[in-house]
Amino acid sequence: MNSLVYSFEYSNEYEPPAPILEIGISLPRQDQPNLFINGLIDSGSDGTMVPITFLESIGAKPVGRGRIRGILGNSQSANIYLVKLYLKHQQIHAIRVIGVGDNDECLIGRNVLRHLVITLNGLAGITEISS
Repeated sequence: MNSLVYSFEYSNEYEPPAPILEIGISLPRQDQPNLFINGLIDSGSDGTMVPITFLESIGAKPVGRGRIRGILGNSQSANIYLVKLYLKHQQIHAIRVIGVGDNDECLIGRNVLRHLVITLNGLAGITEISS
């Protein structure tokens, strides 16, 4: 069986350049994404974080509350949302994401990364996802 490989260039908006993925997002029962956003791949993050404005724009409603802790150890309460994520070759149904402030960026955490075969090729500045 042949596998497909999808490549994404690292973003030069970070120093050093960082691995990002374009993901589609919708409510769990929809058949296509409502919007596409870039997410920073963060293998150190347990969960995926999406700015609340994006979640509200697709009509997502909180399904619970959780606590998030930043790299400096600060802990805060946050809403949890249930969404569907779309990548080039697959959909991840009913995944929980944390709503973060409008000035925060989308982080793709291990709850999503565990569904992927992903290679970070820093020398080439390319992220590869295999199906």
